[in-house]
Amino acid sequence: MKRSWEFLIPKYYNYGFKNFYATVIQRAYRNYKKRPESSAKQVWEAVRNDGTPDRKKFLGILGYYQKVKNPETQEEYVIACEEFYAYFRKYYSKYIGIINPIKLTPPYEEYVYCSSSRWIEAKKHQLERRLNRATYGPTPDFSGRFLLELLSTINYYHIRQMPVWRAT
Repeated sequence: MKRSWEFLIPKYYNYGFKNFYATVIQRAYRNYKKRPESSAKQVWEAVRNDGTPDRKKFLGILGYYQKVKNPETQEEYVIACEEFYAYFRKYYSKYIGIINPIKLTPPYEEYVYCSSSRWIEAKKHQLERRLNRATYGPTPDFSGRFLLELLSTINYYHIRQMPVWRAT
């Protein structure tokens, strides 16, 4: 049984000739090629060859809670920590006596556990960083790693200093 291509062809065409289906497929392919470039294609072209080394691309599918080698070297981790400390001293200097930024940074681990959800989150974060780099240029890498814990600690400090029921 042949698949019906009648939905692509107006009723006035004579589809009794020999290469009718080939003509229909060629016409459909031509229309497909004429369509505008999708946003997924534009993203792929933007991040395809952006210079990210293979060890940082999280290639492959991981098993359940599999231990993998950390894609970040210890030297890169130390540099990111130093950038974070400088950022903290510059923008959060009033909290230096209250919050110790060294305690916020976890120690370097050569091997890390990766569950499937963590792998997905790492891929999302990596794609976001690569798109931002393609759009805005290089940005600091420590933002997602240490800043969330820092901001939650600062928020906790503000709540302790001025409870909601006393704020007026």
